[in-house]
Amino acid sequence: SALPWLLALAVLATGVGWFLATHHRVEKTIPLPPRGEASYNPLYALKLALRADGQRVESRQRLQLDEMALAAGDTLLVYSDPRGLTSGQLEALFLFAEDGGHLVLRLPSWQGDDADASDLAEWLPIEPELVKPHCMDLYVAGENDHVEFCRAPRFELSDEAEVSAAWRTHDGQHVFARFAYGDGSVDLLGDLEMIDNGSLDEGPHRAFARQLLAPNWGKGRFHLVYAADMPPLWRWLLQHAWAFL
Repeated sequence: SALPWLLALAVLATGVGWFLATHHRVEKTIPLPPRGEASYNPLYALKLALRADGQRVESRQRLQLDEMALAAGDTLLVYSDPRGLTSGQLEALFLFAEDGGHLVLRLPSWQGDDADASDLAEWLPIEPELVKPHCMDLYVAGENDHVEFCRAPRFELSDEAEVSAAWRTHDGQHVFARFAYGDGSVDLLGDLEMIDNGSLDEGPHRAFARQLLAPNWGKGRFHLVYAADMPPLWRWLLQHAWAFL
């Protein structure tokens, strides 16, 4: 008999009709974790943005001065904690700035009342003792208001210091300052989170990055060093592999 088949088709049609009446198709975007260089280089997005803007740019995990061949007109940005740099490396970096380079450094990470920047204070007119973090407002026309540097320490200038650009609190404690240095310049910031991969998709951060990199824009190469405090593999193994063994 065809009756059972007709009943089955009716039930199926009713089910399909109910489903179409009570459900609708939606699109959902699920962000995937970064892959390749984007998974370990926090300045990967900045590198791509600079290249797209016609700039010459290189990124490295470690500060390899012999291979980088820094020249006047270049820009060198060191993303990691400067305490990982040796005194010899710091000397070479400031000589690079003196010869016409643009050097961008950040402060050591905030570690409470004992946080200081003594190594940087030997080269820049700043006080070695750091000041606890304080959020800073960032306003860019046509963009949503932002709050920055909430986890970054602040620094104070020495009495003889002169800056060509600055971002400071009302009581004169800085999160950013640009110092003329010989024929070049040195920028010091509380941190560099605004220019990492997770931040450059926002307009205020892109505007800040463009201003930060302005001094030698279009002159030479941009050198982005994202893990200068990472030791060579053999040294890391010597320091840590014994625990695994």
